[in-house]
Amino acid sequence: MSSVLKCLVSLVRRNVTAVAGGRKQCVNTVLMLPVCHGLFFSSDLCAGLIGGLGVTPSGNIGANGVAIFESVHGTAPDIAGKDLANPTALLLSAVMMLRHMGLHKHATKIETACFDTIKDGKVI
Repeated sequence: MSSVLKCLVSLVRRNVTAVAGGRKQCVNTVLMLPVCHGLFFSSDLCAGLIGGLGVTPSGNIGANGVAIFESVHGTAPDIAGKDLANPTALLLSAVMMLRHMGLHKHATKIETACFDTIKDGKVI
């Protein structure tokens, strides 16, 4: 196993152990990874820890503040037209975009609505 993957596995284990032990504080770390490791870590492994790809936002911020925000998951053609798609990832990606644009009040409104809906167990 490469040293990058060993670091990632260690980080995930520490966070899972913290949550399982009832601690609310997890290890806060920023990781800069090459695509070959970053794709697996961010969109697969971490998504699974927070509830799946349907709730995983994404933002890619480049030079001079140029950025793109999107949900991590694919097109899900198997559920197209069945009213089953989860919009949470797209909404939380929009929250990230609004914060990037300095529109914090708007971002907070959308984020609060998303989290309240999840907390209340509501399905729209």
